[in-house]
Amino acid sequence: MIQGVIEETGFNAEYLELEITETAMMSDTQRSDGVLKALAAMGISVAIDDFGTGYCSLSYLRTLSVQTLKIDRSFVKQVASSAKD
Repeated sequence: MIQGVIEETGFNAEYLELEITETAMMSDTQRSDGVLKALAAMGISVAIDDFGTGYCSLSYLRTLSVQTLKIDRSFVKQVASSAKD
């Protein structure tokens, strides 16, 4: 569908970044991997949003075609005031 819209409108896919939540991406990793690779092949950037709120491991980042990682605020909001964070 995305490819069809890009072709129909002539929009430059390099200016498009899609955000996908960690939970949505991890619900079917095999399918997600295929979709992420197809989007990357079209020149579309992908961001994982809310990383760290679900069950995703950092090791997944090695294999996924993702350009941006948005770490959930709950992990970083007290980083300056808490040595634990």
